[in-house]
Amino acid sequence: MADRMTQYKFKGRDTETMRGKRRDFAVSLRKDKRKEKFDADGQAIAALRPKIENDADPATQMEALVQLRRLLAAPKELPIQATLESGVIGKLVQLLGHQNSDVQYETAWILTNISSGKPHQTAAVVEAQAIIPLCHLLSSPHGKVKDQACWCLGNIAGDGAMLRDTLIQVGALERFLQMLCEEQDLDLLRNVSWTVSNFFRWKNPPAPFEKMSMSLEVLRNCLSEDPEVLSNVCWAICYIAESGEELLDTILKTYGAYFMSLLSLPSHDAQLSHRLYLGAIGWLRIASSPLLIGFSLWLMAPAACHPYSR
Repeated sequence: MADRMTQYKFKGRDTETMRGKRRDFAVSLRKDKRKEKFDADGQAIAALRPKIENDADPATQMEALVQLRRLLAAPKELPIQATLESGVIGKLVQLLGHQNSDVQYETAWILTNISSGKPHQTAAVVEAQAIIPLCHLLSSPHGKVKDQACWCLGNIAGDGAMLRDTLIQVGALERFLQMLCEEQDLDLLRNVSWTVSNFFRWKNPPAPFEKMSMSLEVLRNCLSEDPEVLSNVCWAICYIAESGEELLDTILKTYGAYFMSLLSLPSHDAQLSHRLYLGAIGWLRIASSPLLIGFSLWLMAPAACHPYSR
């Protein structure tokens, strides 16, 4: 059969050559479809821009914001770049200061989706001067607005050391630490604790020493018993501990008992997520006390055997 393939119309071609051509054609077809989708999204977003910029028609403006937010919430290939290229981001940042909380919410949601993209797309949100108005929204009386602003700033903090430092310079870290102590809404508190952990995720370079030291004092007083909040707090402490030895003694003295008390919680009763245990493992990597390591491993053993552990 293989010989037949090299005869007549297939002369000079073997099965590998034909397979390669089919593969190249399939790749080319996918690229064409991707480009068609990008062009279609770009046209749709370009059509929405004048509506979003039309302050004289609040209803049309709001409808356009919702449409753009839905486009950016698609399950596949978000049209983030098309949104940036449309030039609408400047108006979006302006709308963060709108008096209507629904407009603030939709706009913050759009910027959250943009900031979830590639590093240069996250940076575009910062370059559009969105940080200050987003920080202002953290004081909004509307919980959903605060939560969405927190989410967007969390994306920015977690993108890299440079953007993290930009947030620190405007006092965003202190605001989140304050919210960590005062916030009563559990969903928002989970988001806040995640954002705080993102401030210390990057270690090259790490966050300023004085900011890490200050944060450790606040994290020690985090009284939430929610597993997800505790998990995020554990991650924040682990990130700080891994950033250098300067704070290691303080962490060992201050948080040794804290970590062990968390590890002693049965995962099936407290519904402790596996992230908490991963955070504890990160802690064990930097812990220098053999006694602490041995006791912690002993405490972790029942959870490791639990059917819901990963």
